[in-house]
Amino acid sequence: MKALAVIDKNRALGFENNLIFNLPSDLAHFKKHTLGNTVVMGAKTLESMPGGHALKGRNTLVFNIDAPTGKLYDVEDVKDGCGKTFVCYSFKNLNDFHDYVKEHKEELGELVVSGGAIIYKLLLDECDELVLTEVETSAEHADVYFPIFADKFSLAKQDGPYTDGPLTYYINTYKHD
Repeated sequence: MKALAVIDKNRALGFENNLIFNLPSDLAHFKKHTLGNTVVMGAKTLESMPGGHALKGRNTLVFNIDAPTGKLYDVEDVKDGCGKTFVCYSFKNLNDFHDYVKEHKEELGELVVSGGAIIYKLLLDECDELVLTEVETSAEHADVYFPIFADKFSLAKQDGPYTDGPLTYYINTYKHD
């Protein structure tokens, strides 16, 4: 399992259920790591997706204590026309999540934790890798932060610098110690 996030130099993730940075150039990076795999997120992160729905071409596992455990809806993969169905499934707790992953391991592909802050914190120790887009500035406003990870992960690879408008960022890959 790996985690994927965009953070500022203070680990800020978002403000009022929105990303703190709009990096169109980073969307291709997100797609590369998630398409055909499984994204793991919280209910608020799912609500922040376009239309409040799971992204096509990805299984979506959602932690949501307000929804019943089980399938939320199917998402048709229209990109390749193969008719493959990707599932959006909800969990109330970590045990139900682990049971589901164990039972469906073959069909889920790689698990990519994609937010929010509570879910990153919940699953950080289970991640083998962090792929963080780290913006070289401090966000003006932030109310959620990526968990402290420097004591458990080491930088394995750094790509960049990249620029998107006035922002400069690196894509850093960290491996679990």
